[in-house]
Amino acid sequence: MVSQDVAPPPIADLTYRNYDGPKALRPLRWWTLSRSFIRTAMRKKAFWVLFGLLCMQWMLFALFVFINSQADQITGGAQRQLRAFNLANTFVDVTDIWIWVFAIALFIGAGSIAADNRANAIQVYLSKPLTRADYILGKWAGMVILLYFAQFVPMLVAVLYAALDQGFGEFLSSYPRLALVFPLVPLIPAVMHASMLIGISALNRTPAIAGIAYTGIFIVWNLLATAIANAPIVADDSRSTLLFLNPRGVIYGLIFNLVGTRGTPPGFRSELPLPEWAPLLGLALVLCAGSLALAVLRVRAVEVVKG
Repeated sequence: MVSQDVAPPPIADLTYRNYDGPKALRPLRWWTLSRSFIRTAMRKKAFWVLFGLLCMQWMLFALFVFINSQADQITGGAQRQLRAFNLANTFVDVTDIWIWVFAIALFIGAGSIAADNRANAIQVYLSKPLTRADYILGKWAGMVILLYFAQFVPMLVAVLYAALDQGFGEFLSSYPRLALVFPLVPLIPAVMHASMLIGISALNRTPAIAGIAYTGIFIVWNLLATAIANAPIVADDSRSTLLFLNPRGVIYGLIFNLVGTRGTPPGFRSELPLPEWAPLLGLALVLCAGSLALAVLRVRAVEVVKG
């Protein structure tokens, strides 16, 4: 009679004790996180609605160019212009419409880390072959890339239309600086918004609270800087710089210096003076570095409970 007892199979060693392969981490680990961040944002309908509103902003720029090119027909052939048209001034005037870029940044960035804090997902991310620097860089780079191209695509189409309308040769000779630097213009708000939102989002567990906090900082600081700049005791030559010493002012003050003009807003007959670029750049570096440092301090693989 054959025994029915069967010996148990040997337990396989599934650990990494006998692994002798390469131990180096994969390069560009942060890019996996950035790509996921971009894809998640682009799957949301609200993102495309805000992007469409941003495109309308640059359609307005193209409309100004079209009206200027058709000025003779619109004024009945009169040999005069209602207002001297300067393409660089119009470019910065349209760029200064900040609300849609801010809205896109708020939509994609408020929950960048706050949502992970709420779901305790950071522990899962950092249990994988990702370092804390990879996690923060991945979120930051994904936001910068998305914000940059959301601005750059409609801006490029509008500037190309202006160049075609005027003629590429005349456009390059009349506005060489604008032609050279306009691809860098979207980078300034992209980096500033991404850096500050990463820091504020890391401090919160609720995306809505992070969004409200960033909105308050962005708007209230701007109003406070405006009030200080317009105070009677402030010297006239300092007003233009003090007015821009806030997050919104830093972004657009640096853009104005990059393009070389502050534009001619409605109600002004001449160009406004440019703010000093050095204090603006210094404040920008402090805000970006400080916000990213906050994120580094707050992002941890385990939650530390203080009692």
